[in-house]
Amino acid sequence: MNLRDSLRKILREWPQETQKPFRDNQLASFIRHDFTQVIEDLIPSNFHTLKIKASAGAGNWANIPWLSIIG
Repeated sequence: MNLRDSLRKILREWPQETQKPFRDNQLASFIRHDFTQVIEDLIPSNFHTLKIKASAGAGNWANIPWLSIIG
């Protein structure tokens, strides 16, 4: 999946999914794992020290999903 499709998926599914339980939620898992991988794939290899993390919350839904890129 590319960046555009990933963002569309998150924006489209977020309102409905946040009404469901957080535990084992497929969208939360997508954000933490698949979306992070999409971003990692876009970063040139000479920036291998960057840390990328994304989340939909910690035990409960966050108000908004987030992604961080830390150098």
